[in-house]
Amino acid sequence: MTTPILVFAGLSIGKDLPALKRMGWKIVPVGMVSFAASFLVSALIAQFFLG
Repeated sequence: MTTPILVFAGLSIGKDLPALKRMGWKIVPVGMVSFAASFLVSALIAQFFLG
């Protein structure tokens, strides 16, 4: 459920280039944590239901 929300947030920020430039490098660790968290949660759900 979180992934579509993050996608919409990313698209809305991506349209506003000056806001994206203000965030600078800070968006990189946030994105990495977001990707890692969604992967780990998906793996845990799969392990729970398929394991």
